[in-house]
Amino acid sequence: MILLSDVDPATVDAPPFHASFTIAATDPFYDSALRATPSLLAIEYMAQAVAAYTGLLARREGRPPLIGYLLGTRNFSIELPSFPLGHTYHIYTRLEFSDAEFAAFSATLHASPAPDSPPLASALLDFYRPL
Repeated sequence: MILLSDVDPATVDAPPFHASFTIAATDPFYDSALRATPSLLAIEYMAQAVAAYTGLLARREGRPPLIGYLLGTRNFSIELPSFPLGHTYHIYTRLEFSDAEFAAFSATLHASPAPDSPPLASALLDFYRPL
């Protein structure tokens, strides 16, 4: 299930990596009673942005994308209760640490496409890549 609407491949080599999503009534987690998607899904949107980044990086290097597992998140904060219908949000991710099997990415979520705008959500995401 892909929740992202767009990724910017040009930002693979110019961090932070940029991806975006727009809330639609056809989204699998859209709540028609709220006319929104619950904001806890911010973690999934961030994780998908990281997956898009690592997949594009692997493709550029001529490798197949690797399976990765989200182990957890640290310092997660969010400033809104839900993502309203029709709104577009922007995610910026940056690799903070990586070794053979583990990686950590910082991620921020914004209402504006400017990465220096105030974030609505932020987290540090930890991933495991089996060898």
